[in-house]
Amino acid sequence: MKRLKVQGVLLFSLATVLAAQDDIAQMREEITALKTSVAELQRARETNADAAFMLSGYAAAGYVYSEHTNGGFDLVQFSPIFQYAYKDLVLFTGELETKMNDDLETSVELEYASASIFLNDYMVLVAGKFLSPLGQFRQNLHPSWINKLPTEPIGFGEDGAAPISFTGLGLRGGLPLGALPSNYTLFVANAPVLELSDDNNTTIGAIAAEGPTSSDTAGYTVGLRYAVDPLPNCEIGVSGAYGKAALEGESKRDYSVFDADLSWHYDGADLKAEYSQQKVGKQNSSIAPDAFTWKAWYAQLAYQFDALSLEPVVRYGAFRPADSDLDRDQVSVGLNYLFAPSVIAKVAYEFNNADKAPEYDDNRVLAQFAFGF
Repeated sequence: MKRLKVQGVLLFSLATVLAAQDDIAQMREEITALKTSVAELQRARETNADAAFMLSGYAAAGYVYSEHTNGGFDLVQFSPIFQYAYKDLVLFTGELETKMNDDLETSVELEYASASIFLNDYMVLVAGKFLSPLGQFRQNLHPSWINKLPTEPIGFGEDGAAPISFTGLGLRGGLPLGALPSNYTLFVANAPVLELSDDNNTTIGAIAAEGPTSSDTAGYTVGLRYAVDPLPNCEIGVSGAYGKAALEGESKRDYSVFDADLSWHYDGADLKAEYSQQKVGKQNSSIAPDAFTWKAWYAQLAYQFDALSLEPVVRYGAFRPADSDLDRDQVSVGLNYLFAPSVIAKVAYEFNNADKAPEYDDNRVLAQFAFGF
């Protein structure tokens, strides 16, 4: 009996040892795999040590009440901005604009996507779809948490007097010459697309503001903006562009842009002003043979009270499209509350005057909450 017990103990011990050896072998395999994974991660880290990725962007929600209509929450917007940099050589930036419309459908548009290659301390090469460098509103002020009113100046949005974006190639930088700081942007891009008026197919109703990805029918546009800083926190810029544009299936016609802008910040006061004009020339063989011009301008003044986190703002704007029956003027008066530098609540009252276009003549009450991240 004792011998059987001893044999049983020995067999159990042997089985335990064998099982432990199997566990040890499995552990060794797992440790080897972990070492391999760590080595791969280390190599990946070394490979990407000079790369950096950042997610930023902005979001907004808004409400509007117009005369003769029911009010409603008219804006839900989320615009993430993706940025990827490699050393100090290349920076890729792209923004997706997502909005929910009245039909509860979500629209997604590529606001811009471009790569910037830093050639030297004073010059950057930009390629892709980029915000229009002509003027200042579109490239610097349009995000909802930066714009001091719930709406864009009339004529500086879709189908207005100022381009929104271009697709092409550009050079940007500063000029280290003399004591007066200055900066420039020079670009070549695909020509814009012309659109006929919905009401009259012999009139060009708009110049599509988004930069197209093809120039098969109209060629290219060349543009330049040059700006100087005559005073601290003050910039004056002049922009121009020239090229060709065409309706689909028609011959090319002249296309030009002129823009002048002013930005000045002094103490708590902030002044912005801009004039923009787009023009297409005559084309006798076209179904819309005449020359057409779109003009828009605005002036805006805001003052931030640091102690109260309040910021009153007033803006006057005017839009003179190619169809003079759509001429309109606008005065906006608003008050902002800044929870933080990038978190803002806005309320505004908008006086609209469009005698020949009743659809644009109603005054409006607007509210918006916006933040950048």
